[in-house]
Amino acid sequence: MKIINVIRTIAIATTSFLLCGSLSAQVTGTGPLVAPAGNDVSDSVTIGSTMPYQVTGDITMHDLISQGALTASHFTWTVPTGGTLHNSLGIGAPLATDTSVSVNWTALGAQTVTTTEVPQAALGHPAFTCVANTQTLNVTVLTRPTIVWNGVSPAGGCGVAGTTVNIPITLNGTGQFQIYYKIQYETLAGVISTPVDNSVTPFTTGTYQNGTQNINLTYAIPAGNYGTYTVMVNQIADRISTKSGILSQATDIPAANYVIYSYPTPVTSPITHIKNL
Repeated sequence: MKIINVIRTIAIATTSFLLCGSLSAQVTGTGPLVAPAGNDVSDSVTIGSTMPYQVTGDITMHDLISQGALTASHFTWTVPTGGTLHNSLGIGAPLATDTSVSVNWTALGAQTVTTTEVPQAALGHPAFTCVANTQTLNVTVLTRPTIVWNGVSPAGGCGVAGTTVNIPITLNGTGQFQIYYKIQYETLAGVISTPVDNSVTPFTTGTYQNGTQNINLTYAIPAGNYGTYTVMVNQIADRISTKSGILSQATDIPAANYVIYSYPTPVTSPITHIKNL
């Protein structure tokens, strides 16, 4: 009778697992990226990232483990293409009992992570042969964000002192964007200062937009300030690369700096008559 009751409990538990199994991933944030049709979960990551994923074991299976009818469940994790499966520390393959894993994403495009809970019968109990459902997480692997100048450098010239100048840029990725940059000012006498330094605390764009954005950084050149303003980008990030822990590379930012010249506007003096000698 005891064995029959255990089998009945396992059958009920299997039905519960088929209905209740769940897979979760890091939140991608507000934005236009959505799951493909027919799926209710998705994730977006930046290529080159190693991202953690976890599954919650079925509660009824946990109860059966506590009762001694089952040992710890095994979890069959797969990444069909585009990534390498690791344990939760990002090193080595996951153990059969790992509910937390990580994936190093190496290929762009639509990818998936799947897992299936496989309960293990304890010694002396009937083999657990019920087949559980497989959970699938859709993952979109994106390129790193990029920034380029969207204007001719050098810019500026006479008469820009005392005005606000635009620094035109083109961003590509998944906003919001974080732009780490600084502006170095060199006077005509060769004295150098840094009036703008966002190399630690970035300038952040205000929109969640997927794709290309053309915007202007702005800088108010003080009246009477003449010389050269050099805009240097240190790093570019978007909301997906930030959550993925991916830093920009040299090819993601402008190879050359953006230069603005500030010169005084010349004023021609009146013509005067020179007396004949």
